[in-house]
Amino acid sequence: MKKNKNNLEVMDNQTPISSEEVRNWLELPPNVLSLIFLKLGAIDILLRAQSVCSVWRKASKKPLLFRSIDIRNSWDLFEEQCDMMIGRVSFNGNRYDMQKMVREAVNRSCGQLVDFSLESFASNELLAYTAEKSSSLRCLRLVHCYQVSDDTLINMAKKASMLEELEICHCSFSLDTLKAVGNACHQLKLFRLNSRGYDHPGKECDDVALAIAENMPELRHLHLFGNKLTNVGLKAILDACLHLESLDLRQCLNVNLEGDLLITCRDRLIKLRFPNDSSDDCEFDAAIIDHDNEFYHIDSGVDDDSGYSDSSLDMRNWQGLLEADMYNLEKLAREAVDRSCGQLVEFSMERVGSNELLAYIADKSGSLRCLRLALINMAKKAVLHRTKMLPVPPPHPAIIKKKILEAAP
Repeated sequence: MKKNKNNLEVMDNQTPISSEEVRNWLELPPNVLSLIFLKLGAIDILLRAQSVCSVWRKASKKPLLFRSIDIRNSWDLFEEQCDMMIGRVSFNGNRYDMQKMVREAVNRSCGQLVDFSLESFASNELLAYTAEKSSSLRCLRLVHCYQVSDDTLINMAKKASMLEELEICHCSFSLDTLKAVGNACHQLKLFRLNSRGYDHPGKECDDVALAIAENMPELRHLHLFGNKLTNVGLKAILDACLHLESLDLRQCLNVNLEGDLLITCRDRLIKLRFPNDSSDDCEFDAAIIDHDNEFYHIDSGVDDDSGYSDSSLDMRNWQGLLEADMYNLEKLAREAVDRSCGQLVEFSMERVGSNELLAYIADKSGSLRCLRLALINMAKKAVLHRTKMLPVPPPHPAIIKKKILEAAP
């Protein structure tokens, strides 16, 4: 650093800066600092901002800064060597447990959390903890959160009965769960249910549409991306949801908007997205599934003549099915267990699974001899409890911690 004849500080290859213009970040007014922290978001505050100095650390604990916790856009902060499915990440050479970090953010909200969004990782325990601490929750978004069970979402909806916005994107919740959530959250104004589209016009199902019509009458905004509903389901929604203002039907290829139905939509809705409208502005993956792919008919069960083994069930190679987003993989696994008729001797899970599924297997598989669990987002105590019910010797806690709760290097 040098000073020229005009008493200006000059840094190499940079425009001269007057001493008076150099900002002292420690002297920022508290309200200005809070605005900056709000722009950073909860995770950035915990990872970086609070470590700058004691003043910033003190400022970072204000509940106002944690009224919104959004993990959907935080993954770019981390290095490539991380496992988003279980929330183990690397940042500046250090390993972090996102589950613990989110809990800390929830704690700092002091019950004022209103907007909660998770992408690619979650657990029943984390959502239960958040629900217990956040009675003021108004908006919940779950994206690629396959680990969350139906019961957990239902219980969270019951505790967050003031919920107004719910987004479920590429998850695997049952129809009964959607009904229960609608019944628990009477003030639900926005519902977004996104899955991948499909190119099989003969695959029709109005169950979801009818569930929405029966249980979410106060909706103002509805997004059904890639749903299999038909005109029948759409009409039921329009008849029941009298306050509906916007409707997104992109990639809902069984809907044929014409005639009276089209007139009704245009007369009543402020915003309407048609089935064939562009999905370029879709926030998440909007690919269309080819109905001729090898997994298309899997939702109707496994063909008895397909070489299916009734003694071994390996879910480690089911990871690709998560992206298909057309099937409830735990339901599929239960079907496979049922077909084993108690003869299952080998069971493997990787990334896909829950405490409930493990308990179901324990009840149905008295002949089990081999159990493999990898990268499963379950609490250690829960895994120990469930494995004690199995005929195979339960794994040592240290093995569980290393193999299940930690990401592979």
